[in-house]
Amino acid sequence: MSLQPSARPRGTESRGLVHVVVLAAGEGRRLGLGPKAHVTLGDETFLSRVLRSCRDADVGPVHVVGSPRDARIEAACARLGARLTLNPAPERGMSSSVNLGLAAAQEEGPAGGVLVFPVDVPLVEARTLRLLGGALALGPDVWARPVFRGTSGHPVALGSGVIPALLSMGATVPLRDALRLLDARRVDVDCDDAGVITDIDLPEQLAAARAAVP
Repeated sequence: MSLQPSARPRGTESRGLVHVVVLAAGEGRRLGLGPKAHVTLGDETFLSRVLRSCRDADVGPVHVVGSPRDARIEAACARLGARLTLNPAPERGMSSSVNLGLAAAQEEGPAGGVLVFPVDVPLVEARTLRLLGGALALGPDVWARPVFRGTSGHPVALGSGVIPALLSMGATVPLRDALRLLDARRVDVDCDDAGVITDIDLPEQLAAARAAVP
């Protein structure tokens, strides 16, 4: 199912009912600058950019999954108003951080769904987050992904009914594989936002992003 921006049902924009899980437990080895949460773009860090987009989109609360080896993550989350969950063994892979983040969001209380937001995709615009939050209003068994010019990207939006099933699969199944196994409706949300496919993993990608950001 594909949802065009102009076809979004009236009244389905997210209104703070969608939690956000920011995946920030990696060491950023390929980029070579330490944990990506603290790498700067313009006058902001990756993490502060992600949280600003969340605030502007009126989604939250935000749960950051970080590494205990990141000495700066606790202070950064406190300053930015995000909850912090530490992944005791981030070397297990991103699926372990997804599992911990979803569990933290579940413990926070009822929500219309969760956005799973890798911190290395810091250029996603607030309007895209609103579209993804709106897609979750189609039903609790929905999961949605943003699509820019035919290419899918991040963050991924998970309906409230999808999350318990994902948690039951444990911390070793990658999110992409888990979603394939579920009988959940996928919604492709077309957006005019190249940020959804702009992963910053390598020095040349960071240089290009810095050249494009004022």
